[in-house]
Amino acid sequence: MDFNKANADRLLEQIRNRSNQVKEEKSFQYNEGQTKALEGLVKWALDKNPDDDRDYFATLIGYAGTGKTFITLQLIKELKKNKIWGITVTAPTHKAKKIIAKVTEEDAATIQGILGLRPDTDIDNFNPNSPEFTQQGEILMRYARVLIIDESSMLNKELYKLIIECAIKYKTKVLFIGDAKQINPVNEAISPVFNDVKNIYELTEIVRQKDTNPIAELLNVLRLDIDDSTSSYMEYLQQNPSQYNDKGEGYEVITDHKEFLNRYLEHLASEEYKEDQDYVKYTAWTNDSINGFNKQVRLKVFKEDAINPLFEGEILMGYKMVNRNKDVIILNSEDYIIKSVKPITNVYSIRGYDVNIESETGRQENIFIVGKEGYNQFIVEYNTKLSIAKAKKGHAWVEYYKFKNQNLLIENLYDNQKKLICNKDLDYAYGVSVHKCQGSTYNTIFVNGGNLNRNSNKIEKLRLWYVALSRCSKKAVILL
Repeated sequence: MDFNKANADRLLEQIRNRSNQVKEEKSFQYNEGQTKALEGLVKWALDKNPDDDRDYFATLIGYAGTGKTFITLQLIKELKKNKIWGITVTAPTHKAKKIIAKVTEEDAATIQGILGLRPDTDIDNFNPNSPEFTQQGEILMRYARVLIIDESSMLNKELYKLIIECAIKYKTKVLFIGDAKQINPVNEAISPVFNDVKNIYELTEIVRQKDTNPIAELLNVLRLDIDDSTSSYMEYLQQNPSQYNDKGEGYEVITDHKEFLNRYLEHLASEEYKEDQDYVKYTAWTNDSINGFNKQVRLKVFKEDAINPLFEGEILMGYKMVNRNKDVIILNSEDYIIKSVKPITNVYSIRGYDVNIESETGRQENIFIVGKEGYNQFIVEYNTKLSIAKAKKGHAWVEYYKFKNQNLLIENLYDNQKKLICNKDLDYAYGVSVHKCQGSTYNTIFVNGGNLNRNSNKIEKLRLWYVALSRCSKKAVILL
């Protein structure tokens, strides 16, 4: 139907009636903030041809438990009831994309894919370890009537600007969804989705029943700390070192590293972990802490055999997207179970391992992972192909990426001056940095609080704490 005031008023009355029906049948009621947000977003989305370009955009702000996902689902339902199709859900990372796709039961893609972004190998001094992305693929936003972007706090100014330009060009409504207390984009004070958008709706009241979890109060303390630039969370943890409800949900502080590690290993050996790879995860601020923890876990689990880099049953995490013949075989932040490992020397005379991996969806792929004994030969081949690609460009880059995607690394490689040669493609999945786990959810999170506190930027440190503790659905174990 065409948008006008009469239609809008009638639709909003229908929403209120359905809210009352839900209240009677399921003892649920929209709170004031949710009602205002849903009514405003429906009206905004149905306005097909706004006079002001700024009305192509809206932001839904809310922290965990305030009902962002619920309001998003209700919005999608209302739009479909009004014959609004072309609704696309997306997120900045593959992990976050998968979560929003599951929740909404809609197909999803990353925002980079929606915008057709690919590494620009034609620019001078192209660096494959830190590539610049430009619009070289098809811009899928042209097919979207309404684009919903979850975890929008990750969007930096450049990506935000590109989204704005494309949305106005293709007349696509864009809804940004995010938590303003999460980690900001690198070297930016805040994502522009929270202060540059005209239509902003904010949810502030916790409504989830399961947020009787004591972590909810700790997160509230951290939110206030972020607002006031204080550090009350430390005093709170000192006064309340262990808080659990009758469901076993909550958190505890551990001061002994050995006990902390052993508790993690207990979770790793549990039946729950065998069934769910997101059952437990370790997180910290620095990559050195993640690498060190991964090594400690492997030494405890495999003992003297830990010298072998790969074992059947181990889980690896993707650190970048890897393609083979236009098929994606590794996704960034996706976990993969090792099904088999076989030492081999490949066609490039590089020694390593033929590894069969299985994704979370059950898809299996065979990949080659370079072993330590193959690093020297890999570096020779890598530098040769990189030099040729930079000199000749064009098809030479195809050959470079073909080589790189056929020879995967599980650690970064550096030269004698500690200058990065090549980034890793995968790593052990026992631990992940707070930045990388943003957008993910785990049953139990093990947080290295001492490592988080090493961050000298006070507000960033508070946001690290907030993101780390908000990743768990049930329990957090904190090392201090």
